[in-house]
Amino acid sequence: MNPAKKDHFLFLGPGSPDKVTWAARSTTGGVVVVGQGPLSAAQHLQGEKVVVLVPGAEVLLTEASIPGSRGRIIKKSIPFALEENLADDIENLHFAHGPLSKTGTIAVAVVAKAQMESWLAILHEHGVEVKSLVPATMAIPLTPGQWSVILTDSQFMLRKDSWRAYAGDVGSLPLFLEEEPDADPEQQPALQLYTDEDCSINGEEAVPARMISARHRKPLLQLLVDGYDEKQTINLLQGDFSPHAGWRDLWVKWQLPLVALVLLCIMNIGSFSFDYYSLKSGSAELNDRIEAIYLQSFPGSRRVVNARAQMEQKLNELQGDIGAHSNFFDVYDKTIPLFLATSGFSLTNFRFNNGRFDFDFEIKDLQSLEALKHNLASIPGIAIDIKHAEATGSQVKAKIQIKSRQEK
Repeated sequence: MNPAKKDHFLFLGPGSPDKVTWAARSTTGGVVVVGQGPLSAAQHLQGEKVVVLVPGAEVLLTEASIPGSRGRIIKKSIPFALEENLADDIENLHFAHGPLSKTGTIAVAVVAKAQMESWLAILHEHGVEVKSLVPATMAIPLTPGQWSVILTDSQFMLRKDSWRAYAGDVGSLPLFLEEEPDADPEQQPALQLYTDEDCSINGEEAVPARMISARHRKPLLQLLVDGYDEKQTINLLQGDFSPHAGWRDLWVKWQLPLVALVLLCIMNIGSFSFDYYSLKSGSAELNDRIEAIYLQSFPGSRRVVNARAQMEQKLNELQGDIGAHSNFFDVYDKTIPLFLATSGFSLTNFRFNNGRFDFDFEIKDLQSLEALKHNLASIPGIAIDIKHAEATGSQVKAKIQIKSRQEK
Protein backbone atom coordinates (compact mmCIF):
# COMPACT_ATOMS: atom_id res chain seq x y z
CA MET A 1 0.00 0.00 0.00
CA ASN A 2 1.48 3.39 -1.03
CA PRO A 3 2.08 5.87 1.80
CA ALA A 4 -0.10 8.99 1.82
CA LYS A 5 1.35 11.98 0.03
CA LYS A 6 2.56 14.87 2.17
CA ASP A 7 3.03 18.62 1.88
CA HIS A 8 6.32 19.67 3.45
CA PHE A 9 6.79 22.96 5.32
CA LEU A 10 9.87 24.73 6.65
CA PHE A 11 9.92 27.83 8.88
CA LEU A 12 13.07 29.94 8.62
CA GLY A 13 12.96 31.74 11.96
CA PRO A 14 15.48 34.35 13.15
CA GLY A 15 17.92 31.60 14.22
CA SER A 16 18.13 29.85 10.85
CA PRO A 17 19.92 27.84 9.60
CA ASP A 18 21.12 26.71 13.04
CA LYS A 19 17.57 26.47 14.33
CA VAL A 20 14.62 25.87 12.03
CA THR A 21 11.26 24.14 12.33
CA TRP A 22 9.81 21.69 9.85
CA ALA A 23 6.48 19.92 9.47
CA ALA A 24 4.69 17.58 7.10
CA ARG A 25 0.96 17.62 6.41
CA SER A 26 -0.89 14.85 4.65
CA THR A 27 -2.77 16.00 1.58
CA THR A 28 -5.98 14.93 3.29
CA GLY A 29 -5.29 17.34 6.17
CA GLY A 30 -3.63 17.24 9.58
CA VAL A 31 -0.04 17.75 10.65
CA VAL A 32 1.88 14.48 10.50
CA VAL A 33 5.33 15.47 11.76
CA VAL A 34 6.70 18.54 13.54
CA GLY A 35 10.36 18.84 14.38
CA GLN A 36 13.13 21.35 14.88
CA GLY A 37 16.89 21.58 14.82
CA PRO A 38 19.64 22.72 12.47
CA LEU A 39 18.65 22.77 8.81
CA SER A 40 21.42 20.28 8.05
CA ALA A 41 19.47 17.73 10.11
CA ALA A 42 16.35 17.98 7.92
CA GLN A 43 17.54 15.27 5.55
CA HIS A 44 13.97 14.13 4.86
CA LEU A 45 13.40 17.35 2.87
CA GLN A 46 15.90 16.29 0.22
CA GLY A 47 14.13 15.76 -3.10
CA GLU A 48 10.86 17.26 -1.83
CA LYS A 49 9.17 20.46 -2.99
CA VAL A 50 8.94 22.53 0.19
CA VAL A 51 6.70 25.43 1.20
CA VAL A 52 9.08 27.77 3.03
CA LEU A 53 7.61 30.23 5.54
CA VAL A 54 9.69 33.29 6.43
CA PRO A 55 9.32 35.75 9.33
CA GLY A 56 6.45 38.14 8.74
CA ALA A 57 8.40 41.01 10.35
CA GLU A 58 10.79 40.95 7.37
CA VAL A 59 8.00 41.36 4.82
CA LEU A 60 5.73 44.40 4.46
CA LEU A 61 2.22 43.55 3.25
CA THR A 62 0.45 46.50 1.70
CA GLU A 63 -1.81 47.53 -1.17
CA ALA A 64 -1.22 49.45 -4.39
CA SER A 65 -3.85 51.14 -6.52
CA ILE A 66 -3.28 50.42 -10.22
CA PRO A 67 -6.64 50.83 -11.99
CA GLY A 68 -6.95 49.46 -15.52
CA SER A 69 -3.56 47.74 -15.54
CA ARG A 70 -2.92 44.24 -16.70
CA GLY A 71 -0.08 41.76 -17.05
CA ARG A 72 3.47 43.10 -17.15
CA ILE A 73 2.31 46.69 -16.66
CA ILE A 74 1.32 45.78 -13.09
CA LYS A 75 4.80 44.50 -12.22
CA LYS A 76 6.43 47.66 -13.57
CA SER A 77 3.92 50.01 -11.93
CA ILE A 78 3.85 48.61 -8.39
CA PRO A 79 7.24 49.96 -7.17
CA PHE A 80 6.44 53.50 -8.34
CA ALA A 81 2.94 53.39 -6.87
CA LEU A 82 4.41 52.58 -3.43
CA GLU A 83 7.70 54.51 -3.63
CA GLU A 84 6.61 57.46 -1.46
CA ASN A 85 5.53 55.16 1.40
CA LEU A 86 8.73 53.14 1.57
CA ALA A 87 11.80 53.98 3.66
CA ASP A 88 14.30 52.29 1.33
CA ASP A 89 15.04 52.91 -2.35
CA ILE A 90 12.92 50.75 -4.63
CA GLU A 91 16.12 49.50 -6.34
CA ASN A 92 16.96 47.68 -3.08
CA LEU A 93 13.51 46.12 -2.67
CA HIS A 94 11.75 43.11 -4.15
CA PHE A 95 8.04 43.33 -4.94
CA ALA A 96 5.66 40.38 -5.24
CA HIS A 97 1.92 40.70 -5.73
CA GLY A 98 -1.36 38.86 -5.46
CA PRO A 99 -4.36 39.05 -7.81
CA LEU A 100 -5.76 42.37 -9.01
CA SER A 101 -9.09 43.20 -7.37
CA LYS A 102 -12.15 44.50 -9.19
CA THR A 103 -11.58 47.92 -7.60
CA GLY A 104 -8.12 48.22 -9.11
CA THR A 105 -6.16 47.56 -5.91
CA ILE A 106 -3.63 44.79 -5.57
CA ALA A 107 -2.03 43.14 -2.54
CA VAL A 108 1.75 43.54 -2.51
CA ALA A 109 4.52 41.98 -0.45
CA VAL A 110 7.72 44.04 -0.13
CA VAL A 111 11.02 42.63 1.13
CA ALA A 112 14.68 43.61 0.85
CA LYS A 113 16.48 41.97 -2.06
CA ALA A 114 19.41 41.22 0.25
CA GLN A 115 17.09 39.32 2.59
CA MET A 116 15.67 37.29 -0.31
CA GLU A 117 19.18 36.44 -1.47
CA SER A 118 20.12 35.37 2.07
CA TRP A 119 17.12 33.04 2.44
CA LEU A 120 17.63 31.46 -0.96
CA ALA A 121 21.36 31.02 -0.35
CA ILE A 122 20.64 29.12 2.88
CA LEU A 123 18.09 26.89 1.17
CA HIS A 124 20.35 26.24 -1.83
CA GLU A 125 23.29 25.42 0.40
CA HIS A 126 21.26 22.74 2.18
CA GLY A 127 19.69 21.33 -0.99
CA VAL A 128 16.11 22.44 -0.25
CA GLU A 129 13.95 22.67 -3.38
CA VAL A 130 11.54 25.55 -2.81
CA LYS A 131 7.98 25.21 -4.03
CA SER A 132 6.97 28.63 -2.71
CA LEU A 133 8.37 31.25 -0.33
CA VAL A 134 5.59 32.79 1.75
CA PRO A 135 5.43 35.33 4.62
CA ALA A 136 4.40 33.50 7.80
CA THR A 137 1.76 36.17 8.43
CA MET A 138 -0.16 34.88 5.38
CA ALA A 139 -0.43 31.41 6.95
CA ILE A 140 -2.22 32.55 10.13
CA PRO A 141 -5.55 30.65 10.42
CA LEU A 142 -8.57 32.73 9.39
CA THR A 143 -12.08 32.66 10.78
CA PRO A 144 -14.71 34.48 8.66
CA GLY A 145 -15.61 37.85 10.16
CA GLN A 146 -12.86 37.69 12.80
CA TRP A 147 -9.22 38.65 13.18
CA SER A 148 -6.50 36.20 14.19
CA VAL A 149 -3.33 36.85 16.17
CA ILE A 150 -0.43 34.55 17.05
CA LEU A 151 1.75 35.34 20.06
CA THR A 152 5.31 34.19 20.66
CA ASP A 153 7.68 35.27 23.43
CA SER A 154 8.86 38.33 21.52
CA GLN A 155 6.54 38.99 18.64
CA PHE A 156 2.98 38.98 17.42
CA MET A 157 1.55 38.15 14.00
CA LEU A 158 -1.87 39.60 13.19
CA ARG A 159 -4.06 38.76 10.21
CA LYS A 160 -7.23 40.72 9.50
CA ASP A 161 -8.21 39.10 6.20
CA SER A 162 -6.68 37.26 3.27
CA TRP A 163 -4.34 40.08 2.24
CA ARG A 164 -3.93 42.28 5.33
CA ALA A 165 -1.45 41.01 7.91
CA TYR A 166 1.15 42.52 10.22
CA ALA A 167 3.99 41.48 12.53
CA GLY A 168 6.03 43.24 15.19
CA ASP A 169 6.94 43.51 18.86
CA VAL A 170 4.24 42.32 21.26
CA GLY A 171 4.18 45.74 22.93
CA SER A 172 2.99 47.42 19.74
CA LEU A 173 0.10 45.00 19.15
CA PRO A 174 -2.63 47.32 20.54
CA LEU A 175 -1.84 49.86 17.82
CA PHE A 176 -2.68 47.28 15.14
CA LEU A 177 -5.88 46.12 16.85
CA GLU A 178 -7.59 49.45 16.16
CA GLU A 179 -9.36 49.55 12.81
CA GLU A 180 -9.63 53.35 13.10
CA PRO A 181 -8.48 55.70 15.88
CA ASP A 182 -12.07 56.79 16.61
CA ALA A 183 -13.69 53.38 16.13
CA ASP A 184 -16.14 52.13 18.72
CA PRO A 185 -14.41 49.29 20.61
CA GLU A 186 -17.70 47.44 20.74
CA GLN A 187 -17.84 47.38 16.92
CA GLN A 188 -14.41 45.86 16.43
CA PRO A 189 -14.19 42.27 15.14
CA ALA A 190 -13.77 39.44 17.61
CA LEU A 191 -10.29 37.94 17.89
CA GLN A 192 -9.05 34.37 17.61
CA LEU A 193 -6.03 34.21 19.93
CA TYR A 194 -3.33 31.65 19.03
CA THR A 195 -0.37 31.18 21.34
CA ASP A 196 2.86 29.37 20.54
CA GLU A 197 3.28 26.34 22.77
CA ASP A 198 6.61 27.68 24.04
CA CYS A 199 5.30 31.22 24.66
CA SER A 200 5.48 32.40 28.31
CA ILE A 201 3.38 35.52 27.77
CA ASN A 202 -0.16 35.62 29.07
CA GLY A 203 -2.28 36.40 26.05
CA GLU A 204 -4.65 38.65 28.01
CA GLU A 205 -1.72 40.91 28.91
CA ALA A 206 -1.31 41.75 25.24
CA VAL A 207 -4.90 41.50 24.03
CA PRO A 208 -7.99 42.89 25.76
CA ALA A 209 -10.03 39.98 27.08
CA ARG A 210 -13.24 41.52 25.68
CA MET A 211 -11.93 41.02 22.13
CA ILE A 212 -11.02 37.35 22.48
CA SER A 213 -13.62 34.92 21.15
CA ALA A 214 -11.48 31.76 21.36
CA ARG A 215 -8.03 30.66 22.52
CA HIS A 216 -5.72 28.09 20.98
CA ARG A 217 -2.29 26.85 22.04
CA LYS A 218 -0.11 24.75 19.72
CA PRO A 219 3.43 24.70 18.35
CA LEU A 220 3.94 27.76 16.13
CA LEU A 221 4.57 25.89 12.88
CA GLN A 222 1.57 23.64 13.44
CA LEU A 223 -0.60 26.76 13.74
CA LEU A 224 0.83 28.09 10.48
CA VAL A 225 0.44 24.77 8.66
CA ASP A 226 -3.20 24.56 9.84
CA GLY A 227 -3.86 28.02 8.40
CA TYR A 228 -1.91 27.75 5.16
CA ASP A 229 -4.03 28.09 2.02
CA GLU A 230 -2.03 28.47 -1.18
CA LYS A 231 -4.81 30.46 -2.86
CA GLN A 232 -4.70 33.14 -0.12
CA THR A 233 -0.97 33.77 -0.07
CA ILE A 234 1.63 35.70 -2.06
CA ASN A 235 4.54 33.63 -3.30
CA LEU A 236 7.67 35.79 -3.05
CA LEU A 237 9.32 33.84 -5.88
CA GLN A 238 8.39 36.32 -8.58
CA GLY A 239 10.31 38.57 -10.96
CA ASP A 240 14.07 38.30 -10.54
CA PHE A 241 13.58 35.53 -7.96
CA SER A 242 11.26 33.44 -10.10
CA PRO A 243 12.46 29.85 -10.72
CA HIS A 244 12.58 30.79 -14.42
CA ALA A 245 14.63 33.95 -13.91
CA GLY A 246 17.85 32.04 -14.64
CA TRP A 247 16.54 31.14 -18.07
CA ARG A 248 15.73 34.78 -18.73
CA ASP A 249 19.29 35.76 -17.78
CA LEU A 250 20.64 33.12 -20.15
CA TRP A 251 18.37 34.42 -22.90
CA VAL A 252 19.66 37.97 -22.41
CA LYS A 253 23.26 36.69 -22.46
CA TRP A 254 22.87 34.49 -25.53
CA GLN A 255 20.23 36.49 -27.41
CA LEU A 256 22.61 38.14 -29.88
CA PRO A 257 24.63 34.96 -30.66
CA LEU A 258 21.39 33.01 -31.17
CA VAL A 259 19.98 35.72 -33.44
CA ALA A 260 23.23 35.66 -35.43
CA LEU A 261 23.01 31.87 -35.68
CA VAL A 262 19.41 32.08 -36.91
CA LEU A 263 20.38 34.67 -39.51
CA LEU A 264 23.26 32.45 -40.65
CA CYS A 265 20.86 29.50 -40.99
CA ILE A 266 18.45 31.68 -42.98
CA MET A 267 21.30 32.74 -45.27
CA ASN A 268 22.34 29.11 -45.77
CA ILE A 269 18.77 28.11 -46.49
CA GLY A 270 18.51 30.99 -48.95
CA SER A 271 21.72 29.91 -50.67
CA PHE A 272 20.52 26.31 -50.81
CA SER A 273 17.16 27.43 -52.20
CA PHE A 274 18.89 29.53 -54.87
CA ASP A 275 21.05 26.57 -55.91
CA TYR A 276 18.04 24.25 -55.89
CA TYR A 277 15.94 26.51 -58.10
CA SER A 278 18.91 27.15 -60.39
CA LEU A 279 19.35 23.40 -60.84
CA LYS A 280 15.61 22.99 -61.26
CA SER A 281 15.62 25.70 -63.93
CA GLY A 282 18.59 24.01 -65.65
CA SER A 283 16.79 20.69 -65.52
CA ALA A 284 13.68 22.23 -67.07
CA GLU A 285 15.82 23.80 -69.80
CA LEU A 286 17.45 20.43 -70.48
CA ASN A 287 14.05 18.74 -70.68
CA ASP A 288 12.93 21.38 -73.17
CA ARG A 289 16.06 20.69 -75.24
CA ILE A 290 15.42 16.94 -75.13
CA GLU A 291 11.84 17.46 -76.27
CA ALA A 292 13.04 19.70 -79.10
CA ILE A 293 15.56 17.04 -80.18
CA TYR A 294 12.82 14.40 -80.00
CA LEU A 295 10.53 16.46 -82.22
CA GLN A 296 13.43 17.10 -84.58
CA SER A 297 14.25 13.38 -84.70
CA PHE A 298 10.62 12.36 -85.12
CA PRO A 299 8.93 15.23 -86.99
CA GLY A 300 5.68 13.33 -87.23
CA SER A 301 5.12 13.68 -83.47
CA ARG A 302 2.81 16.47 -82.35
CA ARG A 303 2.64 16.07 -78.57
CA VAL A 304 5.39 15.27 -76.08
CA VAL A 305 4.37 13.87 -72.70
CA ASN A 306 7.43 11.81 -71.78
CA ALA A 307 10.23 12.27 -74.30
CA ARG A 308 12.20 9.25 -73.13
CA ALA A 309 9.23 6.87 -73.12
CA GLN A 310 8.05 8.15 -76.50
CA MET A 311 11.54 7.89 -77.95
CA GLU A 312 11.76 4.31 -76.68
CA GLN A 313 8.46 3.52 -78.38
CA LYS A 314 9.54 5.11 -81.67
CA LEU A 315 12.82 3.21 -81.65
CA ASN A 316 10.99 -0.04 -81.08
CA GLU A 317 8.76 0.78 -84.00
CA LEU A 318 11.63 1.81 -86.27
CA GLN A 319 14.12 -0.89 -85.40
CA GLY A 320 11.73 -3.68 -84.48
CA ASP A 321 14.57 -5.02 -82.41
CA ILE A 322 14.70 -5.03 -78.67
CA GLY A 323 18.45 -5.39 -78.88
CA ALA A 324 18.77 -2.02 -80.60
CA HIS A 325 16.47 -0.41 -78.03
CA SER A 326 18.49 -1.90 -75.24
CA ASN A 327 21.70 -0.67 -76.88
CA PHE A 328 20.37 2.89 -77.19
CA PHE A 329 19.37 3.26 -73.55
CA ASP A 330 22.38 1.37 -72.24
CA VAL A 331 24.72 3.90 -73.86
CA TYR A 332 22.39 6.82 -73.09
CA ASP A 333 22.22 6.01 -69.38
CA LYS A 334 25.99 5.63 -69.11
CA THR A 335 27.00 8.82 -70.92
CA ILE A 336 24.37 11.46 -70.25
CA PRO A 337 25.23 11.84 -66.51
CA LEU A 338 28.87 12.56 -67.42
CA PHE A 339 27.83 15.25 -69.90
CA LEU A 340 25.54 16.92 -67.37
CA ALA A 341 28.20 16.81 -64.62
CA THR A 342 30.79 18.53 -66.85
CA SER A 343 31.31 22.21 -65.97
CA GLY A 344 30.54 24.57 -68.86
CA PHE A 345 28.86 21.87 -71.00
CA SER A 346 25.98 22.98 -73.26
CA LEU A 347 24.32 20.52 -75.69
CA THR A 348 23.40 21.96 -79.11
CA ASN A 349 22.39 18.82 -81.05
CA PHE A 350 21.94 15.10 -80.54
CA ARG A 351 21.40 12.33 -83.09
CA PHE A 352 21.16 8.53 -83.00
CA ASN A 353 21.62 6.51 -86.18
CA ASN A 354 22.66 2.92 -86.81
CA GLY A 355 23.67 2.36 -83.22
CA ARG A 356 25.78 5.54 -83.05
CA PHE A 357 25.28 8.69 -80.97
CA ASP A 358 26.43 12.03 -82.33
CA PHE A 359 26.62 14.83 -79.76
CA ASP A 360 27.16 18.43 -80.88
CA PHE A 361 27.97 20.67 -77.92
CA GLU A 362 29.89 23.60 -76.55
CA ILE A 363 32.35 23.37 -73.67
CA LYS A 364 34.36 26.03 -71.89
CA ASP A 365 37.91 24.96 -72.95
CA LEU A 366 40.05 22.20 -74.45
CA GLN A 367 41.14 20.95 -71.02
CA SER A 368 37.51 20.33 -70.09
CA LEU A 369 37.01 18.54 -73.42
CA GLU A 370 39.99 16.26 -72.72
CA ALA A 371 38.67 15.58 -69.22
CA LEU A 372 35.25 14.71 -70.64
CA LYS A 373 36.84 12.40 -73.22
CA HIS A 374 38.88 10.70 -70.50
CA ASN A 375 35.78 10.16 -68.32
CA LEU A 376 33.81 8.76 -71.25
CA ALA A 377 36.65 6.46 -72.25
CA SER A 378 36.63 4.95 -68.78
CA ILE A 379 33.07 3.62 -69.29
CA PRO A 380 33.16 -0.07 -70.23
CA GLY A 381 31.32 -1.21 -73.35
CA ILE A 382 31.47 2.00 -75.41
CA ALA A 383 33.84 3.54 -77.95
CA ILE A 384 34.22 7.29 -78.39
CA ASP A 385 35.60 9.39 -81.21
CA ILE A 386 36.04 13.18 -81.22
CA LYS A 387 34.96 14.13 -84.73
CA HIS A 388 35.48 17.84 -84.44
CA ALA A 389 36.82 20.41 -81.95
CA GLU A 390 37.15 24.12 -82.66
CA ALA A 391 37.89 26.98 -80.27
CA THR A 392 35.67 30.00 -80.88
CA GLY A 393 36.09 32.93 -78.52
CA SER A 394 35.73 31.71 -74.93
CA GLN A 395 34.07 28.42 -75.94
CA VAL A 396 35.04 25.23 -77.73
CA LYS A 397 32.60 23.72 -80.22
CA ALA A 398 32.96 19.96 -80.46
CA LYS A 399 31.33 16.83 -81.86
CA ILE A 400 31.72 13.41 -80.25
CA GLN A 401 30.53 10.11 -81.69
CA ILE A 402 29.79 7.29 -79.26
CA LYS A 403 28.80 3.71 -79.99
CA SER A 404 28.68 0.48 -78.08
CA ARG A 405 31.35 -2.16 -78.48
CA GLN A 406 31.63 -5.74 -77.48
CA GLU A 407 34.01 -6.40 -74.60
CA LYS A 408 36.70 -8.95 -75.38
